[in-house]
Amino acid sequence: MFRPRVYVILSPENVEYILKTNFLNYGKGPLFRSRMQELLGEGIFNVDGSRWYEQRKISSHLFSHRNFKQRMLTTINKDVTTLVRIVGQAVDKAKSSTSGAAEINFSRLFARYTLDAIGEIAFGKDVGALRGESEDFVTSFDYIQSFLNDLVLKPPGYAFYCRQFTPEGKKYSECLATLNSYVQSMVETAQRETTPEELAARGDLLALFLTRTDTHGNPFSLEYLRDIVVNMTIAGRDTTAYALAWTLWLLTIHPDVQDKARAEAQAAFAKAGSQGEELSYEAIDSLTYLDAIFTEVLRLYPSVPKNPKCAYRDDVLPDGTPIRAGSYVMYVPYVMGRLPNLWGPEPENFDPERHVQGRLRPSPYLWPAFQAGPRICLGQRLAYMEAKAVLCSLLVRFKFNRSPSVSAPRLVQNALTTSMEGDGLILAVKHVGMKDGEAGITAGKEGEVPQ
Repeated sequence: MFRPRVYVILSPENVEYILKTNFLNYGKGPLFRSRMQELLGEGIFNVDGSRWYEQRKISSHLFSHRNFKQRMLTTINKDVTTLVRIVGQAVDKAKSSTSGAAEINFSRLFARYTLDAIGEIAFGKDVGALRGESEDFVTSFDYIQSFLNDLVLKPPGYAFYCRQFTPEGKKYSECLATLNSYVQSMVETAQRETTPEELAARGDLLALFLTRTDTHGNPFSLEYLRDIVVNMTIAGRDTTAYALAWTLWLLTIHPDVQDKARAEAQAAFAKAGSQGEELSYEAIDSLTYLDAIFTEVLRLYPSVPKNPKCAYRDDVLPDGTPIRAGSYVMYVPYVMGRLPNLWGPEPENFDPERHVQGRLRPSPYLWPAFQAGPRICLGQRLAYMEAKAVLCSLLVRFKFNRSPSVSAPRLVQNALTTSMEGDGLILAVKHVGMKDGEAGITAGKEGEVPQ
C-alpha cells in the first residue's frame, strides 16, 4: 500500500528498450528523488533532463585517455602502495602466530581505499581514509548510506517517522550535517584559494565544474557543487569497493583461478622489470585474465543489483507488457546473471573463461553492470583499471584463504548495492611462498588495518 506498481523485467530486449530505445520515458521518478534528495540533491544520480545532460557533458571530460594515464593512474598507484603496505604489515605481525596468517577485513579496507582514490579524482583532496584520517567524514558517509538503503523502498509515512522520531534518524541528521560541512568547506577552499590556472591544471571533477558555467553563463552555486562532489564520491566508492571484495572472495574459494590470476600478475611485473608496486597504464590494460575475472564477478555480483526507472507516460514493452504512467520498471542484473536462458547451463558457476575468448565484454543489455544506453556509467574504464591495479598488486605478494573462524560473506537483501552483511569479508592472508617462520616482503612502518 501507498507505493507505486513495480514491473520487474529480466530480458535484454526489455532492458534495451527502457535504457536506450525509449530512454526519455524512463527516469528517476518522484519516489527515488524524494527519498535521496537530502544526500544526492541535484546531482547526476538524482536528476533527469537538462540537469542530467549538463552534468554528464562536463563530467565526461574527466574520463579522457590523457587523464587516465597522467592523473588517475598516479592516484591509484599511490593508494595501492598504501594498501599493500597495510596488508603486508598485518601479515608480518601474524607470521609468528599458530596459523602464520593475518585475518584482515577487506570490506572495510577496500571501502577506505576507494574513498581515498575517488576523493582525489572527484575533488582533488587526499581524504586519508587508509591512514585513519577524516574519521568523522568516513563514518558519517557510511551511516548515511546505510540508513537510506533501509528506507528507500519503505512507505512514505514510515520513512518520515524514522527520520524525525527515532534515535537512528537523529544520528542520520547529525551525520548529514558532518558530511555537508566537510564537502562545503572543501568546495569553498577551492573557490577561494585556487586560481583559474591552478584549476585548469588540477584535472579533478570539482575543478572541471569550477572552471565552467551553467546554461545562463553563471558560476555553479556552492550547494550545486556540493551535490556534484557527493554523487561522484558515491559512484566511485562503494560500487568498486564491494566489487573488489566479492572478487577476492571468489578467488579465495576458487584457488585454481587465484593461482592463474597470480601467474598473470607475476608475468606483468616481470615484463615491466618492476620491483616496486606500480604498473604502467599499458601493463594494466594488458591483464586479460584479470579483466575476465572482474567481468565474471560483476555478472554474479553487479555493484547495483537492481535498478528501477519511473515511466512518465503509458507505454508498452517489446514483449507486449502494458506499463502505466507513474509505475516503476525495474531491471535486476543480479537475477539476470543467474538465468540459464541467458547464460547457459549452471549460470551460478564462477567461470572467468566465459569472457576470455576475444576479450569482448557481453552486451550491456545482457550484462547491465554499468547500466547501458545514454546513462551508461562514465566510470566503467576507471573501475576496471582500479580493480586490476589493486588485484594485481595484492596477488603478486599475498595468498588468500578462508578464515577458519569466520563464516562466508552473505549478501545484504534489498540494499541499493551488493553489500555484505555484518563484518563483511574477513580472509586469512599470507605472503606468497612464505613458509612457517619465514619473513615475507617488508611491509614498512606506516598504516594499520582499519578495524
